[in-house]
Amino acid sequence: MTHQTHPEFYQQVEDFILCAVADNSTEDHATNTEIALFLLTLLSSYKKEELAQPKRENTKA
Repeated sequence: MTHQTHPEFYQQVEDFILCAVADNSTEDHATNTEIALFLLTLLSSYKKEELAQPKRENTKA
C-alpha cells in the first residue's frame, strides 16, 4: 500500500466514509452516524497534520 498525501486521496476517503454511511447495511443509523463522525474527525486531524508537515520542515531550514 502506498502512502498518499494528495488532497484527492483525502477526498476519496471522505467519499468512501459517506457512501458507507449512506449504504446503511446494518440499519442502525445512529451507530453508523457516530462511526462516520469519528472517522471523519480522525481523517480531518490526520489531514491537517500531514498538510502542516511540509510547512514545519520549511521553517526549520
